[in-house]
Parts: sequence; C-alpha cells; structure tokens
Amino acid sequence: MLVGVTVPANSTGDESSTSTHFKRKKARKNVVPGHRPMARSFRNSHNEIHDSSYSGSRNPLYDATTSNEVAESNPREPHQAPVEQVLATNETRSLEERLAQLTAALQQKEDELAALRTQLANRTGRENEGHATSQAAHQASPSSISLEAIQQMINEGVKAQYMQTHYSMRLGYVKPYPPDVDLVPFPNNYRQPQFSKFNGTGSLHEHVAHFLAACQDTANNGELLLRQFVQTLSGPAFTWHSKLAPGSIKTWEQMQDSFLEHFYSTQRTVGITELTQTEQRGNEKATDFINRWRNLSLHCPQPITEQEAVRMCMNNLNPDMAVYLQGVPALTFEELASKVTDIENYMQFVIRRSKPYSKPIEKSNPPDKATFKP
Repeated sequence: MLVGVTVPANSTGDESSTSTHFKRKKARKNVVPGHRPMARSFRNSHNEIHDSSYSGSRNPLYDATTSNEVAESNPREPHQAPVEQVLATNETRSLEERLAQLTAALQQKEDELAALRTQLANRTGRENEGHATSQAAHQASPSSISLEAIQQMINEGVKAQYMQTHYSMRLGYVKPYPPDVDLVPFPNNYRQPQFSKFNGTGSLHEHVAHFLAACQDTANNGELLLRQFVQTLSGPAFTWHSKLAPGSIKTWEQMQDSFLEHFYSTQRTVGITELTQTEQRGNEKATDFINRWRNLSLHCPQPITEQEAVRMCMNNLNPDMAVYLQGVPALTFEELASKVTDIENYMQFVIRRSKPYSKPIEKSNPPDKATFKP
C-alpha cells in the first residue's frame, strides 16, 4: 500500500496494520543520540518539495541522502570546542573559588593574630599591675621581706643608734668625721702598719705619700684612711686634729686638703731674693752648703728648674771654690756635690804643699859620762 494514499474510513484490519506500520516508521525518524539536529540545506529542501508533489509525503526511512547529509553536516570536531570551553570555564571558576577561600582564610588568620596581640598586650598590662601590686604587698607584709632587707634594716637601726650615741657625748671627744665611718670593716687578715709620725715640721706631701704607701690595700678606701690618719700625727699636728669641729670632715679628700692648708701656712716661705743671698759660710763645707741651700729652695713657692737652682747655688759658693767652677756646664745637684768634693780635696792638698817643710829636730843623746876607776 502506497504511503500517503487515502483509505476510506470503513476499512478494517488492513487499515490498522498500515497505520501501525506508518507510525513505526515515524518513530525511526528520531535523531541519533549524540548528534545535534541540523537544518536541512536549501538544496535538500527543494528536492523534498519536488518529491512531495509525487509521493504526497516524505518518508525519511527510505531517504538515504538525508542521513548522509546529516552525518556530513554534523562532524565530531566542531562538537568538542564548546565542551573544552565549558571545562576551561569550570576550571577558572574553581580557581577563583579557591583563591577566594584562601583570601578568606588569610584574613581570618590576620584577625586571629591581631586578637592574639591584643590579648598579649592586655596580659602584659595585667602582669605589670600584678607585679606592682605584689611589690607593694611584699613591702607591706613583714612575712615576705627578704633576708637582705632585714639585714639592711638592722644595719640602719644600729647606725642610727650609734649616731645618736655619738653626738650625744658632747662632754667628751667627738670625731670630726661621720660616725658611720667607724662601721666600715677592715679587710680580712689586715695588719695595721707602723706609721711615721708627723709633729708639724717636715714635708707635708712626703708625709701624706708615706701614709698612703703604708696603707697598702686600704689606700683606695676613704673611710679607712680617715680612721688611720690620726695615728700618724703627734705633737701640734695631733692637737690640730683633735680640735676639728664634729662633722666638719666628710671625706678623705677634705681631711687631706685641710691638713695641707693648715700646716703649709705655718711654714716659712722663701723667695728668690733670699736664695740668691744665701752664701756659704767660712767654716762650712761645700757639700753641707749645697744640701742646706737645696732644702731651703724647696720652700720657695715660685717654680725653679733644676738647672737654674744649680747655677744659683754655684754662684753662692766661696770665691776660691767658684773659680774652679767657671765654665763648667749646667750640672745636677748630685754632680755638683761630687765636683766640689774633688775640688776641696785638691785645695787641701795644695795648702799642704804650700807650707814650708821643716826638718824635725832630733834629740841628741847626752854624752856618756866618763867612768873613773878608783
């Protein structure tokens, strides 16, 4: 039976089979899975119109050209491009999502770090406050006082009591330095040396130098120097020390300055004029005069070089001695003393030779008495 032929409505079994066959063929017209329906070309559409004028309708079951054209017009390569684009788009979206997640995680970590810093600052502030409170409580509570603090409190109490007792003894002797100086202990195994005594005469600077040298290990301790210095004084010097006002001397430097100022003022100063007028005595040896003149020059406040002092001393020798020293270059006092000693020995030798030689008179024996025989 031809497709598209109209059959009367009163037909029975053949009609049902034909319609069933026709419907089955229409079901096969479905497109193969995986292929996208493509529009027919203009040429195929024209042929289908031309064929439909004869057959009444087009049966795709017997149309081989249409399937071929569909296969040719739907190649596999153009179908893969959109899939790759979709995959690339998905990957980009996934990367963006991961980047957003990492950014959010980083921001969260920064927030946590800031919170930790704030917490640490608050904790430090609380610890400082707690430390200050504990210190106040430590100072306030007697049970928490350390042994060093207790020892210091005891020392201060003893010191205050000693000072009170020290200054309350107005009728007796009061030392010029503070009473806490006597509380400073001497070093272990320290033996106090035998100091040279100063009675108000002699060199002050030499006495202080001898005192510091004798103190040895205690020479760098001002309190111990104050305690020992009084043992080097005697006579007028000790009287001066005993009359110092209580509390007038605070340090060793003040004691040293007061000592030098007081006794230096009592010493006689010598000027240049007196040194130039000090000459050798008639019966005085040259070496004795040099020592006397040199010791006298030490009391001169004006600075004099050794060469100038030696030249002044040479000019004040006896004229007989000065003659032999003319043209002699500048010497030291030691060289001058040795030179004048040689000159004196030579002068004595000349004097001895200049005396006339007298032959000693020999005592003659008395003549023998003649003996007479009876």
